[in-house]
Amino acid sequence: MQVNFKCLEPPDSEWASFNLERLKEAHSDFPWGRIPHENLSLLKNLLGFSPYATNILLRRKDVLELFCSYPLPKPKGSRNLFREIAQKTDSLKDWKDLAVFLRRIKQREMIKILAHDLAGREFRKTVFAITALAEASLKAILFWLTSTSYPEDFREKFFILGMGKFGARELNYSSDIDIIYFFHAPLNEKERFIALAREITRIMDTLIEGDRVFRVDLGLRPGGKDGELVYSARAGVNYYFYQAHPFERLAMVKARPVAGNIKLGKSFLKVLRPVIYPQFLDFAYLEHIKDLKARIEKEARKKGAERNIKIGPGGIRSVEFFCQTLQMIFGGKHPYLRTRHTLWALNHLAKYKILPSDEALFLKKAYVFLRQVEHRIQTVHFRQTYTLPEEETSLKRLAKSLGYQGEEAHRIFLDELNVLRQQTERIFLSLLEPEKSKASNLSGKIDLFFDGEISSKELAGELNLPSHLLKDIKNILVAKGPLAARRAPLLKDIFKVVLEKAVIWGVKTETLAKLLSFFERLGGRLSFYHALRHDPEKIEDLLEIFEKSAFLSHLLMEVPGAAEALFELEISFILPVIPSGMELEQALGLLRMAKNEEIFRVAYLDLKQKIPFPQVPERLSILAESIIKETYNLASSSKQYPPHLLTILGLGKLGGKELGYRSDLDMVFIAPSEEEMVPATKLVQRFMHYLTTPLPEGPGYEVDTRLRPEGRKGPLVATVEGFLKYHQEDSGLWEKLALLRLKPLAGDLEAGELLLKRLREVLSSFEFGASQAEEIRQMRFKMEKERTTPGRFNPKVSRGGLADIEFVTFWLILKNIREKDLWGGPIPLVLNKLAQKGIVPSKVAKKLEANYLFLRRLEQLLILLLDKSGEEKEYSFSEIKLCESYLGSGLEEKLKQICEENRKLFEEWLA
Repeated sequence: MQVNFKCLEPPDSEWASFNLERLKEAHSDFPWGRIPHENLSLLKNLLGFSPYATNILLRRKDVLELFCSYPLPKPKGSRNLFREIAQKTDSLKDWKDLAVFLRRIKQREMIKILAHDLAGREFRKTVFAITALAEASLKAILFWLTSTSYPEDFREKFFILGMGKFGARELNYSSDIDIIYFFHAPLNEKERFIALAREITRIMDTLIEGDRVFRVDLGLRPGGKDGELVYSARAGVNYYFYQAHPFERLAMVKARPVAGNIKLGKSFLKVLRPVIYPQFLDFAYLEHIKDLKARIEKEARKKGAERNIKIGPGGIRSVEFFCQTLQMIFGGKHPYLRTRHTLWALNHLAKYKILPSDEALFLKKAYVFLRQVEHRIQTVHFRQTYTLPEEETSLKRLAKSLGYQGEEAHRIFLDELNVLRQQTERIFLSLLEPEKSKASNLSGKIDLFFDGEISSKELAGELNLPSHLLKDIKNILVAKGPLAARRAPLLKDIFKVVLEKAVIWGVKTETLAKLLSFFERLGGRLSFYHALRHDPEKIEDLLEIFEKSAFLSHLLMEVPGAAEALFELEISFILPVIPSGMELEQALGLLRMAKNEEIFRVAYLDLKQKIPFPQVPERLSILAESIIKETYNLASSSKQYPPHLLTILGLGKLGGKELGYRSDLDMVFIAPSEEEMVPATKLVQRFMHYLTTPLPEGPGYEVDTRLRPEGRKGPLVATVEGFLKYHQEDSGLWEKLALLRLKPLAGDLEAGELLLKRLREVLSSFEFGASQAEEIRQMRFKMEKERTTPGRFNPKVSRGGLADIEFVTFWLILKNIREKDLWGGPIPLVLNKLAQKGIVPSKVAKKLEANYLFLRRLEQLLILLLDKSGEEKEYSFSEIKLCESYLGSGLEEKLKQICEENRKLFEEWLA
């Protein structure tokens, strides 16, 4: 694929020489010797390619004089252009004089843009420069009109949205500018705003002296060509929320305020964000988008369309529609996708793994290539055309202008273009297309059952399934009501896949019962049913979840909506943006849904072995920390709470960044002094209420505050000095061990770090010797005795379990508390630090780390697969054997060996 795009020599040398002579005749008094050699080459490129450019240069010596400066002046930016136009038109009284001046500015800038473009200037800079010209012209017209014919305050009550390529800053040389006019003022002023809009359109679009500034297209305004010329902002909001056609919503992805009150325009778009970027996947809406796609495909198949690089197969429109659709689907949850620029959007789609990186890279190159071809076609005569020339001479000229060389340049160009368009079309056709489910000889019989031709009893015999389950399915499909009627055809297709797979895979009856219960809990989430019907593989995923994972099954029963994460498995977690002024209940709901979707995502990827295990505790911990911070921000947003009222510290697995699927959040709360205790306690109560209370979007976190001074007997909030004094004078050894995972999470983080520093000094004042080592040994043995059952295994507290490694690690930190950087962090990281500092032999540290990760993996797998209730999780070896597909065969023997190694090291280091 040609990517240089530099016109190395005039596309038509004879034409260039002929036009140069014409120029010399037309401007015989011009100082031709002053044009540098490099600029003369640029001039010849223009003359050998574009009659439009040639005619401008023939008429305007002032434009030709640009080529005397080296390097050739670059196009001006929007701000500088606006300033120049405003200064030079300040004294003009007639709109035609302004229109003529703007056309002269446009011609001058277009010559500069085209000359640099042919010299190989980056595509992005070219389209930005063209857009800047249109934007500056529009602003200047509005400024002039509101300085001469309309009240100046109209500028503050008025804004213009740029749409399409104008909004995206991607204009081509002969683009229309798609704009929509809005005002924010009493309705009795509307007629004057309509008159203002007509004046702006007239000055931009009227053909004067054979040229116009830019064509204006108002067809994207609310109601289209039949809609009002200017809309009030309030009416516009109502229109887009309740009346807009799907293609109008899709078009808003590229909307940008370009003139007038920009701040007002941005506020308008902010209000419309839920319409442009729905928070949740709206697959019902995507049915309309599929129709739009079908229309694009139909138009691309029309006779002659193959020569049209915009609407033809694999053309510019295919790339733009593909990109905008994915932005609209995923932009609600991923703010970085809310960009108007196609190339930047493709970058972010790859970053979030919505689009494979190789496809994104290809589409970027394809889009630039197609747009450059479009530019070259249009800049010959500056006409709005997208059709490749048929004459061989014109094709050769076009290919050379794109940097192709040699006699066969045009053939090489066409071959590369065709290959590129075919691949682009393949990617475009994949958009929203479900994979075809495999044919099954059961399919016909299932259809007969759904159509009432055979009974549930007959089909049950064929499928070897209980007839009561089939009756339940039938009851769901024939349920009454408007919502049930819309849901039934979707569920019919879904249940067909479910029944086929259930028979082929031998799925348990219990699994099917869970799946049916899940669908009943989903209720009217039509968007999710549409999603499943589009992607039958996700139906198989649900069957596998209910078959294999008790944890995920329980989660989906509590939060059916979390299953939407099935369609965003590879996307990095980003906390939802909570706009200022959002209602508290809605904000907490967004956080809760984000939390449960990410837990689902991590657990499912873990179940499918698609992420390495260390990522599981890391991602769960990052999630919890993010939710804690944002929840605290919501709780403390009231003016009654001063900024530095509270510090929230995490302990245990939360502090160590090692959370599991069923981990509590161990936290302590610190106030600066006694005076702040009452408001700080109220703030903590509010914070914990927000964090823990079940919501329609699912359960919150379980919080454990028993590690605060004096445990359950002590106050919920401690002061800084009280906390330090307690651990200096009263805390037990086990409490001091717990401090080693203390980490500031929210509130006054600077105060939290200072507290950690002072705590380290407190702990450094103690001597830890043989008696403390023996106390830890006895603590560990007591735990083992009281919390285990003979013949069953507890990954944490059984002999040689995780607690052996944790106590060894904590003891070594405590003994070396004066060493820097040992405090906090995951156990494997701390073991590495102990080895680096020579406190533990590297071989021992590596053995402990490997054993620890193995047992943590086993512990979390057993929760993922079995999800036993109760605080203590004990398992038989038949249950542990379920993990062999993840941890390898001979698991029982390997586990015994690891536990013996751990106990031996425990005895050795705590002797």
